[in-house]
Parts: sequence; structure tokens; C-alpha cells
Amino acid sequence: GLTQVPFGIQQYNSHNWFFNLSYYVGMEDDHDMGVKYMHTGEKFEYQLAFFKNAEELRFGNNTETSPNRYSYDITGRNKEINQFNGKFIYKFGEAAATRLGFSLEYGGLYNLDTEEMGEHAAIAVHYEITHGTWNGKAQFIVASHNPENAEGTPRDAVTMAAYGTPYEVASDFNMYSLAISKNVGVAWGPVTNLQFYNDFAYMQKKASGFTDSYMNVTGILVSAGNVYTYFDYAAGYNHSWLGGNFIDDFSKGNPNAKWEARFNINIGYYF
Repeated sequence: GLTQVPFGIQQYNSHNWFFNLSYYVGMEDDHDMGVKYMHTGEKFEYQLAFFKNAEELRFGNNTETSPNRYSYDITGRNKEINQFNGKFIYKFGEAAATRLGFSLEYGGLYNLDTEEMGEHAAIAVHYEITHGTWNGKAQFIVASHNPENAEGTPRDAVTMAAYGTPYEVASDFNMYSLAISKNVGVAWGPVTNLQFYNDFAYMQKKASGFTDSYMNVTGILVSAGNVYTYFDYAAGYNHSWLGGNFIDDFSKGNPNAKWEARFNINIGYYF
């Protein structure tokens, strides 16, 4: 069925409402269609999964993957197919609960024009620690996409999409992220907890002439029963959701880009 891909820090590699930069390239809270095995022990956790394809709204080997989806996947003239994932976590520490792990991903990219199979792969090393009211998340990702595109079609970028809108993402990149939060208990009527956080990520693109991307979100999560309110100041550099052009910010980028930001309040009732 449709299930979360076991890759990187989960459930989220972030604390804020905008997620982290890894989400926008399909490597945070991604969901695909397949089968997954999960083992949870006192010291070790591991997950193994096989995904036949991404979330499909258009079935068939000659139709493009629909951009109408929640999590980012390859779209356009390439389709994700036969993807394998493995994730391993070692847990240690009592006063400071620590989760150290690595994730692997490998799968095919079927091109609708050439009818040939390319490939994509990624590896992540991740670390999460919780000590009292503090939480920290650190992650490093290496990702590579090698599509078998038609002659004349560049291979240094792939098309990804969600929410009905596609954009380009650099085929090969490294990504570094660091997130930290602190919970503060309060008794302000229905408000019981404030979580202060800062989530940062840097996307290092490997293609010559491409300009890197950055994201930083500083904010507060206010918890009041089933109501959760995020107050976020989200800033980005060559970031499509934070002032970019929604075309090639995550691929070649703009060397003359400036940091742009938005202040956002999201109120959610969870039941």
C-alpha cells in the first residue's frame, strides 16, 4: 500500500510547519506505493522496503506521473520504479536518548521517450538526540539521479512535483541539515507547552555552474490541547517556496538571488 519511505530522520527531519529542505527534493516524509518490513528492538531498529512506484493517479507505463500529490517525487518524462530502501538505527543513552543511523535508497528511473531505465540512489547518515526538554537532529545526504533521457535533453536536472506544480531539482547533490528545539512547559489557560526551534539546511549542487540552495526556519510551536499553532519565520536562498521562481531554484539556481523570507502562522486542530 501507500506508506512512508524509510529514509533519514523520521517522522520529520524538522520541527517547523515548512519541514526542512530535504522535503522539497523528495527526501523527507515521502510516501510511495509498495511493501515495508519494520523491526523495533531495545537497542536496534531497522526497516526494509520495496516500492513498485511513487503514488500513482495515472496507471500505465506510458503516462507521466501526476504532479497532484503531497510528497515530492520524480515527474515529467521519467518515472520512479522498483525502488529499494533500507534503514538502520542504533539507540543508546539514558539521560540523553540518542538515535544514530544510516539509510540507503536505490531504484530505477523509466524514461517515457527512450523507454530505457535510468537509476537513482541516495545515502544518508543521521543523528538525533533528546535530552530533557532539548532535541537535536543532524543529517547528511548524498543523492544522485541518472536518467536515460532523449537525445538533447539535459541530464544535470530532473523534474519533481507536488501540489500540482513541477520544478527542476539538481540531479546530483549533497545536503546538510541541523535542527534544534527546546520545550518549555507553561500553564496559560489551555496552553500547556511552547516549543522553540531553529531548522537549517544547505543543498550543495555538484553540477558546474549551479548555485547552491539554503533554508532556515526559526519559530515557536504553541500547544493547547488538540490545537497546535506554528509561528514561523522561514527564510530561503534559491528556494522555490520562499521567494524563488518555482522553475529552477533547486537546479541551476540564480547566482544573483537574495535571501527572501515569509512570516507564517498555521493553526491546526488534530483529532
